[in-house]
Amino acid sequence: VLDADGDEIVTEAEFRASPQTGAMRGIVTERDYLRAVARGAVAADTKVSDIMTDFAADDGAGLISASPDTSVLAAMEIMTERRIRHIPCIVPPSKDGR
Repeated sequence: VLDADGDEIVTEAEFRASPQTGAMRGIVTERDYLRAVARGAVAADTKVSDIMTDFAADDGAGLISASPDTSVLAAMEIMTERRIRHIPCIVPPSKDGR
């Protein structure tokens, strides 16, 4: 769960910490949805977890991200090797949690 303190608000610090905590479980994309539609796997009760790209199931790689300091060439290398078209850019939390 991204909302670490249970106040029903995901703060920037909680979001930034999500790659380290494993709180960000997956992502759902238009491509995920269209593939599910093509398989006939979308109904009124279909959950996002049924069609999403699950980070835990992706060879244990977890969320693949870059920091603002990552070079463009390094980011492109990651995307090419992992066969992905987008990479979130996340600032790691500081030692004081901000």
